[in-house]
Amino acid sequence: DSELVPRGKGEKEPLEGSEIDHETVN
Repeated sequence: DSELVPRGKGEKEPLEGSEIDHETVN
């Protein structure tokens, strides 16, 4: 989940629509 996109970075779009990525983007 957070392997591809670190929790600190919200600039990149959510990969595979991961829940963690979504929260980071929001």
